[in-house]
Amino acid sequence: MAAVRTVQPRTRSKPRDTLRERRFAWSWTPARARIARRWGDSPAQVSPWQPTSPGSDAHRRVRRGFVFVLLTLAFALLVGASLLTRAFVALSAWDPGFQKEGVLVTWLVAPPGTYQTTGNAVTALMQARDRVAALPGVQSAGLTSANPMFGGTETGQLTRAGAPAAPEPVEWFDVDPHYFDTLGTRVLRGRGLSLGDTHSDPPVALVNETFARRFFAQADPIGQRVTVDKYGADIVGVVPDFRPNRPDEAVAPQIFWPIQQYRRFAAYLVIRVAPGVTVPE
Repeated sequence: MAAVRTVQPRTRSKPRDTLRERRFAWSWTPARARIARRWGDSPAQVSPWQPTSPGSDAHRRVRRGFVFVLLTLAFALLVGASLLTRAFVALSAWDPGFQKEGVLVTWLVAPPGTYQTTGNAVTALMQARDRVAALPGVQSAGLTSANPMFGGTETGQLTRAGAPAAPEPVEWFDVDPHYFDTLGTRVLRGRGLSLGDTHSDPPVALVNETFARRFFAQADPIGQRVTVDKYGADIVGVVPDFRPNRPDEAVAPQIFWPIQQYRRFAAYLVIRVAPGVTVPE
């Protein structure tokens, strides 16, 4: 009979903790205690290897926190959408005092490094205007330093003969002779600007109705001398008011210089296209 040798199975001893494991255990103990204090559990109830059960108090608190955050974001989006809708409705109902449909605006720059002087720059800007005005579907085009549709006005201090010593604020613009025709407005009194109002001619200006009423209520503004920030000119015409695109904002007194006399290297180009003309983006 063959001898049977009985061999006891060898049990593998548990390896000693490595330095990394001991370090993890040391770092976990304070974190576990902080979690327990935060959620009201004892450290023994918080296991590092098992998540909290869906029915635990900690889970319910987290879920309520997420619900609160989502409701807050939904309310903020609702308020923002309401304000945006109100602004769109107000802008759609805005009557600027001219026909705003079919009016486009772009920005032109004559680089100083290329054109050297403001005189050369204005000539280049006006030539660009002429080329755009000749395009099919374009009814008119004009140059301006700013426009009621997008703002950008500049403010100066007005002084005039026989007025109080303290200067009075006014808005001013530089425009070309085609600007008011492009917007579809007409000169109410006096004359408009012309290509003959050059840099070598006596400075002239147009003013709006609010300007004329406020500063010349008892006199004819035509021919009056006004100075804005040391720049003087004679008033030659009165144009209609343009209403601001903010309903609560009053019309300001405004003065308009010829772009050939108050020269710079850039201007907005305002374009009026014919009805039915589409502009590619």
